Amino acid sequence: AIRDSDWWVRSRAADALGKIGGPNVITSALQLVSDKDDEVRRTAVEILNQTKDARAVAYLIEATKDKDWWVSERAADALAEIGDAKALPALLDMMARNNRSLPVAIAAVGKLGNYKMLDKILPYLQRPEKEIRVAAIGAVAQLAGEQQAEAVRAPLQLSAQGADETVQRAVTKALQKLDGKLSPSGRFIGTATVNTVAPSGT
Repeated sequence: AIRDSDWWVRSRAADALGKIGGPNVITSALQLVSDKDDEVRRTAVEILNQTKDARAVAYLIEATKDKDWWVSERAADALAEIGDAKALPALLDMMARNNRSLPVAIAAVGKLGNYKMLDKILPYLQRPEKEIRVAAIGAVAQLAGEQQAEAVRAPLQLSAQGADETVQRAVTKALQKLDGKLSPSGRFIGTATVNTVAPSGT
């Protein structure tokens, strides 16, 4: 059914196989993740995304290079969910070469990395694309530990200045998350509020 010409049939088959799981399903999905047909690869990656099996890591890392953007993005999502840091080099490479998939790759690095990845993510806080900036804001909040919380506060606040409501909300949430990482004596009362520069004429 995952080779059916109808996308709906393929999608339902992927959902069913993902719920069933088990060694046979995983083995078949691993074989199909390199299929010549884009739609079959998409379905196989979706199955692996649902089953979150560690055996899929090497195959998913390779899939981040797929010519089909959907396959590469869902592979990044799956790697983030599995939680294996071996995927970080592939995700950083994905960030460097694929502007379309930057938000997904940045979010995955945020889930898998640690504070050492901050220097890779911080420059994206000033990107003009809203989706990229929001992904970077969330990743910074995840990557920063207590020792880095204050150092990243200023860049986060700067990214909110003059930005739209979506970015401002993301920064507010990130600052709240950072405050939660600080010891009680180091927390700032009210620092989760973002002070933004109002657009001219308002």
